[in-house]
Formats: sequence, structure tokens, C-alpha cells
Amino acid sequence: MVIDVHIHSIPGLGKRMLPILREECRRNGVSLCLLSSLGRNSWPRVPSPAQIRDANAEACEIAKLSRGLVLWYGYINPQLPHWRKEMELCAQAGAIGFKLWVTLKDEHGRLDNTDQVLENAGRLNLPVLLHTFNRTDQSLPGEITLVEFFELARRNFVEFHEYIVPDLDNPELVDFFIERIR
Repeated sequence: MVIDVHIHSIPGLGKRMLPILREECRRNGVSLCLLSSLGRNSWPRVPSPAQIRDANAEACEIAKLSRGLVLWYGYINPQLPHWRKEMELCAQAGAIGFKLWVTLKDEHGRLDNTDQVLENAGRLNLPVLLHTFNRTDQSLPGEITLVEFFELARRNFVEFHEYIVPDLDNPELVDFFIERIR
């Protein structure tokens, strides 16, 4: 079984993307796709609560109409005060987990809210897909690096979703990988 663990809906296309997706999956031998929506029309770097609710409703709708081809992640912004309610709505509607993009840090650069989201996801027994990036220029506001990801992982038992080659000159990272792989 081939599973595509990270697809996005196509803004402006919504559920009409299903015939295209079915054909692509058939041609490439994919049996299951895990979807997070990029909004019905657009997806700003920091979507509003209404945009998040609408995107999550779209992802749920696409999954329901997919006849088992698509499961979905609920998008959560830890910096918005309604994130707990959105997590509950997504979990009740059948989300298989949650996606966090570039709003992991607050305006002071702290990850406290993200830690709370991860704790809550743990209580719901649902995984979280985190976006990380090691840029050669400045990171986007709220974006985390791999080192910050490792710090979150140590605090919250986060599973890795990326193929990462550890920095072999950093014994702490190597130890961390070895510990997780065992």
C-alpha cells in the first residue's frame, strides 16, 4: 500500500479535485492520501479563524466524498485563542490529526502555545504534523528550525515526519536520533 502523507486541496477547486486526485493516485499506485486544506480560495500565511474553520470543513467534506481515498488533518494556529475549540471540532468530525504551519512561535518567539496544542493532541490521541524549515535566509515569523523541532520533540514526544540527516558534528542531535530510532 502506498500512502501519500501530505497533500493539499487546490484553492478554488475544492471537492472538484477528487476526479483529478483519483486519476493521479491510480496512475501512481497510491491507495490513501492524507489531506490538509489550503482554503477554498486562498491561504494567507496567517489565516483568520473563519478561514481556518472553512478550510477544515472543506478538508472534511473532501474526505467524506472520497470513498476512502482521503483522510484529513485539521489545520490549527496555536497563536489564536480559539485553537482548542477548533481541535475539538476537527476531532469530532473525523480528523486523523492536526497540521501546524508557520505560526508555532508567539510574537516573543516562544513555543508555549504550541506545547499546549501538542499536549492537547496527545490527550485526543491524535498526531500532529509540524512544518519545519532550515532556511539559508531569515525564517518566516513563527516558523521553527529543526533544532527547535527537536526541543519540542523532547518535551512532547513528537514523531518525525521528515527525512532528516542529522548534523554528525552535533553529538546531542546524533544521540537524540539514535534514542528515537531504538
